[in-house]
Amino acid sequence: MGWGRMFLLGNIGQQMDLDDLEQEIDSLKHRIKASRERHDESDRELERVVAENDELKLYVATILRVLVSKGVVSQRELGELIRSIDAEDGHSDNAYRGSLAPAGDPKLGDAADRSGTS
Repeated sequence: MGWGRMFLLGNIGQQMDLDDLEQEIDSLKHRIKASRERHDESDRELERVVAENDELKLYVATILRVLVSKGVVSQRELGELIRSIDAEDGHSDNAYRGSLAPAGDPKLGDAADRSGTS
């Protein structure tokens, strides 16, 4: 590709250069299309996860409000428990990556091990 081909082969060399460029353009178009498809798939998955998270937040909020309204736990006790559980994984960051059930709870058996987190 380039001046050498043009100089040695004239119009044929130029046509070969154009063909090479067309192939490169087609290759780039395919790569862009594949990248766009992956991006679209990631967007759909993110939307699904956000919707699922919103639904879970609704359920948790409902459960907490029922527990407080029925007097099972006070808001103060709930706040203290939330802060305590938040700190269990070593970070007070409003996130929890530990087991869902307390370890060694005889009522729950090995449910703490089956929670899918560690």
